[in-house]
Order: sequence, then C-alpha cells, then structure tokens
Amino acid sequence: MIVEFSIANYRSFNSLQTLSFRATGLTSEVDSLNIIMLDEKTRLLKIAGIYGPNASGKSNLVKGLSFFKKWFPAPGS
Repeated sequence: MIVEFSIANYRSFNSLQTLSFRATGLTSEVDSLNIIMLDEKTRLLKIAGIYGPNASGKSNLVKGLSFFKKWFPAPGS
C-alpha cells in the first residue's frame, strides 16, 4: 500500500514532487466510500486523480511509479 510517493531527478522532475494518498478532513458520505481507515489517525485514499496541462509531467509520474514497482517489488511477490 502506498502512502506517499516522492520523485526527483527523474525525467522531467528536477525538484522533489510528492503524490500523497493521505485523506483530508472531509467527512461526507461519498468521501467515506473512498477512504481506507488504518487507525484513528491514518486515513488513506483508495484512488487519486492526476490532471494538468499538456507536458506537465503526468506520464512521467506514472513511469516513475512503474520504475519503482519494477526495481523495488513488494515483499513476497
């Protein structure tokens, strides 16, 4: 399970950028369907959207995640 993913010095990312799956304090019924509660303080999102203008690094972020998955597989896989 990914809590945060940070990337720097990879493709178009020079400085450190972080994708966080930590949930905010929103409490609507719809929000509760998309949140995983690990404990009283830790609430994580099941999904995150990546959006932005053309050439802003969206594909490079996904390639960075793929690189991480390939070279640092989860234990037991």
